[in-house]
Amino acid sequence: MNTFLIIWALIAALFIAWNITCLQRVKEVGIFLNDILKKVDKKCKADVSAGREWRWRYDELDKLSFNEMCNKFWRPLESFIKDDKFIK
Repeated sequence: MNTFLIIWALIAALFIAWNITCLQRVKEVGIFLNDILKKVDKKCKADVSAGREWRWRYDELDKLSFNEMCNKFWRPLESFIKDDKFIK
């Protein structure tokens, strides 16, 4: 009986640890994407002021997937940006 309770407690602890890790990743992805959105917004305003095309920056931003970034937690967040021209 004690063995069963110990195993059950270990499984519950692993489940809780996994959930905390997932929540932390969601927070990191949200902060990361918010920072990128601020950069893109600033660049787009500069493009509009200069009379240049600006929509392509938002099109590139749309290629980033929140779910993919959260689910592939082993990859660094920066690795999801294949071409960073839309930020620079």
